[in-house]
Amino acid sequence: MMCFTHLTPLPLFSGVSLPSSRLHFTSFRTRMSSSSIDSAPPPPPGNGIVIGCGGTTVDFLATVDSYPKPDDKIRSTSLKVQGGGNAGNALTCAARLGLTCRLISKARIVVANDSQGKGILEELESDGVDTSFLVVSKEGNTPFTYVIVDKQTQTRTCIHTPGYPPMVPTDLPQSTMLSALDRASIAYFDVRLHETALVIAKEASRKKIPILVDAEKKRDGLDELLQLADYVVCTAKFPQAWTEVSSIPCALVSMLLRLPKLKFVIVTLGEEGCLMIQRASTGNKPDTFFLLIILSLGCQHPLSMSTSTETSESKETDIGSLVESLKQRSDSTATFPTCVSSETTKLKANGIGTLSGRLFLGTAEKIPPEELVDTTGAGDAFIGAVLYALCAGMPPEKMLPFATQVAACNCRALGARTGLPHRTDPRLVPFLVTYQTEQFLEKNKDYVVAEHQALLNASKCTFVSCLFPLLAEDANKKTKFSSIGSRFKQQLVTLLETLSTTEPHYIRCVKPNNLLKPLIFENQNVLQQLRCGGVMEAIRISCAGFPTRKQFEEFLERFSVLAPEVSDNSSDDVAACKKLLEKVGLEGYQIGKTKVFLRAGQMADLDARRNEVLGRAATSIQRKFRSYLFRKNLMMLRKAAVNMQAVCRAPSSAETSAAAAAAAAAVIRPVEAKDPALLFKQQLTAYVEKIFGMIRDNLKNELQALLSLCIQAPRTSTGRSLRSAKSLGKDSPLEHWKGIIDGLYALLNTLKENFVPPVLIQKIFTQTFSFINVQLFNSLLLRRECCTFSNGEYVKSGLTLLEEWCAETKEEYAGSSWDELKHIRQAVGFLVIHKKYRISYDDIALDLCPILSVQQLYRICTLYWDDSYNTRSVSQDVISSMRVLMIEDSNDADSSAFLLDEDSSIPFTTEDLSSSMQDKDFAEMKPAEELEENPAFSFLL
Repeated sequence: MMCFTHLTPLPLFSGVSLPSSRLHFTSFRTRMSSSSIDSAPPPPPGNGIVIGCGGTTVDFLATVDSYPKPDDKIRSTSLKVQGGGNAGNALTCAARLGLTCRLISKARIVVANDSQGKGILEELESDGVDTSFLVVSKEGNTPFTYVIVDKQTQTRTCIHTPGYPPMVPTDLPQSTMLSALDRASIAYFDVRLHETALVIAKEASRKKIPILVDAEKKRDGLDELLQLADYVVCTAKFPQAWTEVSSIPCALVSMLLRLPKLKFVIVTLGEEGCLMIQRASTGNKPDTFFLLIILSLGCQHPLSMSTSTETSESKETDIGSLVESLKQRSDSTATFPTCVSSETTKLKANGIGTLSGRLFLGTAEKIPPEELVDTTGAGDAFIGAVLYALCAGMPPEKMLPFATQVAACNCRALGARTGLPHRTDPRLVPFLVTYQTEQFLEKNKDYVVAEHQALLNASKCTFVSCLFPLLAEDANKKTKFSSIGSRFKQQLVTLLETLSTTEPHYIRCVKPNNLLKPLIFENQNVLQQLRCGGVMEAIRISCAGFPTRKQFEEFLERFSVLAPEVSDNSSDDVAACKKLLEKVGLEGYQIGKTKVFLRAGQMADLDARRNEVLGRAATSIQRKFRSYLFRKNLMMLRKAAVNMQAVCRAPSSAETSAAAAAAAAAVIRPVEAKDPALLFKQQLTAYVEKIFGMIRDNLKNELQALLSLCIQAPRTSTGRSLRSAKSLGKDSPLEHWKGIIDGLYALLNTLKENFVPPVLIQKIFTQTFSFINVQLFNSLLLRRECCTFSNGEYVKSGLTLLEEWCAETKEEYAGSSWDELKHIRQAVGFLVIHKKYRISYDDIALDLCPILSVQQLYRICTLYWDDSYNTRSVSQDVISSMRVLMIEDSNDADSSAFLLDEDSSIPFTTEDLSSSMQDKDFAEMKPAEELEENPAFSFLL
């Protein structure tokens, strides 16, 4: 058997290694060779007994090209008769998945010679459903349903005729009910036979058997059953109809608040997937895996894990905003079912209440239109898969994709049961099969032929070519053939070499993005993996103890500069460490037998003090060295001056002339024999540049504190109060912006009073506005709380004040200052625009923000959140387009940077100054007496 696969070792090492001879790794989408998979799915749950009470019918399914209009006659393209009914369909699905299903109903076989009733019975028995608890009636009629499947709209219309007589509690003997409930794992009710269902549900609740209710719509007896339910699966219209709440997420919160026994509620949304809220459990103890993590990190109190959710549960999160964030995090490009979830938090529904729990969003499989046949019974298939998942103990993250996959399989055939998958269906392998690592290398010794791989990689079918990528390491290999096992082994060696270059204390592999591309990090996705894996909690527990530990010798070698006298006067490292820590005033540390134990943050504090001491030492060394150089130069000049004085005082002679020439050469040599006029020009230029830099830097320092307050709107300010910037009082939210304007006016007046040339004033304000642009724009990209709608309005109002200042100052002094704010202006313009989800990428890149790079646009779009109107950011298609462009530019090192750099250069030359000055005639102007008396300035006269 030839097996080609691309192996990635990281998913196998998703946690710390545990001492076990058999390791099982479960994954929904795996690339492991098929030879490492068990030949058959694992056996179904041993206690997987489901009792269901509900209706069973006969379905007459007719397929038509389009639904008929009134008073119209059409022909069906196909006709099929099979069993139906919510309970019958759901239990048939669960039975095919491997559960033991018992059905309690009356409308199965009505009379002995009823062919339709017998067909229902035989069909259930052939799928493994226990029909021994059915009530057989000698009179009445079998319920049936006409199902019209519209091929054009891919919808179905059901016309149901109920059976007669209905089932009543007296039809079911007490002994039969107790026998049906014996050893049952879960009880399921579709609320069709509500009187009988209520009697069975009360007995199941007394026996502590979990109850699942199918809430399709409001029916008689539904409210009583919901009070006993542990789980509820409902349609998209039910939550709002039952709770009379406007939105589905808020309605789900209302259901959980009204039904205190309910553990979770799921609403199916058709092609949009499903939504689930799970009530937070209390009093759970940490499992062995988490305890091993805590102990490996050195935590002294592992039992404090019981309070792991206190921090996340203390804050309230709006349920609507949380749903939108999960939608943005979900992979819209995936064709298979996926699931994203939130952390345990307080879910807040405005006007309803607050509930502690988790939110799950499951996406549906994207079925090609040519494969979609009939959606009849998709909800029943979903419930059947949920019943199996509950019995198998699947977590919600796995249960929702599994149930959605089963429902998608059922939509590919006509009828409610034809497409129901069996346990051995290959489409369910990722959910049911256990992967083992035993003898993995021995099972994968098949060789990959390079020619075959190159041929398949060159296929015009993108799917085939992606399955066989050409690896870069293949070109460096000496041998022509390599096996799957050898490739996997080589990747493990590379991984271990990478780990050996570091000092890992804990290994947790994180998938940076769903595209499986380098240099792309999805922050929310990574953070969610860290939280789900317990890394954030493990770090918190580690920080609560002593995360930093240093050997005595290493500690003294690093920090002895903080107290040199301690290490010099003591030969005992332990005593020296104690005195040093007491000297610096550190508290909360511990001294061990061989190490110093420091709490979180104390190492950073010591490093900061060490850097301060070393900085002062470096400054002292520089001061001494510069003093030496200046003194040496001064002594040389002094000696030359003494020689010149001696020559001038001595009688004139040839020797004297020679000595004067030597003295003059000694004086001229330090100035490198430059022309006096050129030297004066250079010194004057350096003086002007120095003064310019001081004025510019002083202004930047004054504005720095104000800019840090101008990037984020005050909490008390609203969008309406920021729309007008005309009234600026002391308590105005734009007070910090007004401080910037006042500082600009003050500097402008000072420069004018001192007759500073306008060209220099322009350069000062141009670089200052460039500095404002860099500070505001970089803060916008680095702080998520700044990328909001209301904050965009706040910054836009402040930029309006700067624009008014430029207009009042005029171009003579402002120059191109307003143009320097182009980055922050375009970014703010994007934040305050409405209906971002309707904007395409071309509209953003070409019209709204042409100056911004794709990395900057991606950063802003992913960080944006609307705290005013709760609107969405750009669509997932736009985000995907940005990711593709970033991948194409990933080879360019400059393209990966999204922050702006500050320009601190001198933006002018002496020629710029001279050309800007007006020509004046100085011929009749008498120079100052000091210049005439000093011969060194004769070149100016």
